Amino acid sequence: MNENLFKYRQKPGKFRFFDVKCVFLGEPVMAISPGRIHSNTMKISEKTRYLLVNLARGFGWLIFLLALFVILKKNLGNKSIELLHLITDRTVLIYSIFIISELAFGIIPPELFMIWALQEGEPVRYVFIIAQFSSLSYLSGIAGYFFGWFLQTTLFFRFVRRKYLRKYEDRLAQFGSYLLIVASLTPVPYSGICMLVGSARFRFRKLVIYTLFRFLRFFLYAWFVWEANVIV
Repeated sequence: MNENLFKYRQKPGKFRFFDVKCVFLGEPVMAISPGRIHSNTMKISEKTRYLLVNLARGFGWLIFLLALFVILKKNLGNKSIELLHLITDRTVLIYSIFIISELAFGIIPPELFMIWALQEGEPVRYVFIIAQFSSLSYLSGIAGYFFGWFLQTTLFFRFVRRKYLRKYEDRLAQFGSYLLIVASLTPVPYSGICMLVGSARFRFRKLVIYTLFRFLRFFLYAWFVWEANVIV
């Protein structure tokens, strides 16, 4: 019988703490419970299925955006990029919106910012901007981790968790640190998962390592965006 749990236990004068038994890639890892360590097992197929489903969602959304972009460019030609430049010719504002979006669980798809970066025209400059966006997104996850770690007992965090993160708690109990990889590569809310992981007291080192997949996602998607712009 699978004993994976995501329990809450009320303590006098305190909010709640997590008791998570988690597994990473089929190997036992630390349990998120004060002073206790547990081991468990999980079929890798279930993890892989969850990852693939969310990867499909992400690529489906990317294909939709690129198809729309291609249609607009075919009808407007280079004016589509020029129009985009006129509308968004405020770099500081764009970066500020991107940071806010990433901290707010990616309310604006990062692919739109990748399309905006096409206005630079030069491959080297484009790669540089994508590197900046991916770094900012990566750091937003670290910020979310510490937000969850230090502010888990606040009313604001309790509201955010109940409103937006509740459905991912079972997944965190099942997958443990593996969920960080899924969130880094797919539309699963990246900073939100990092926040949940921080509140569950996962080791910071694991977060830093596993969320490096965030860079892979950004550069892979950016390559598709660049190729779509070149071939049209």
